[in-house]
Amino acid sequence: MTDFSKLAAYRLALDFDRAVYHRVQEWRAFDRDTTGRQLVRAAGSIGANVAEGSERDGGDRGRFAGIAAGSAAECRHWLAVAQLHGLFEPGVFRRLCELLTPCCDELRTLRKAWRAGR
Repeated sequence: MTDFSKLAAYRLALDFDRAVYHRVQEWRAFDRDTTGRQLVRAAGSIGANVAEGSERDGGDRGRFAGIAAGSAAECRHWLAVAQLHGLFEPGVFRRLCELLTPCCDELRTLRKAWRAGR
């Protein structure tokens, strides 16, 4: 069993989730209900899958790290959509991408480790 709260991928996922959540709250209702809801859901899924995977056995752990990485990729999509629709003030899109990138790097490392049984 792994204490998921000590995993870098999990901590970085929480940082990203918090930043996204607070930004989306500032949007108009329509934007929150469409793009925002999808972005917040995908952001929350990253950490949730790391946490769940930490309690799994064998290859199942690597699968959950892969699902978390997929949620991170989905976040990149929703960030791009939000940027396309002008929902971020200047610099926010870049800052959110800067938060997500190291999380993705840690997820790749975690996925390899968990698939190798570590």
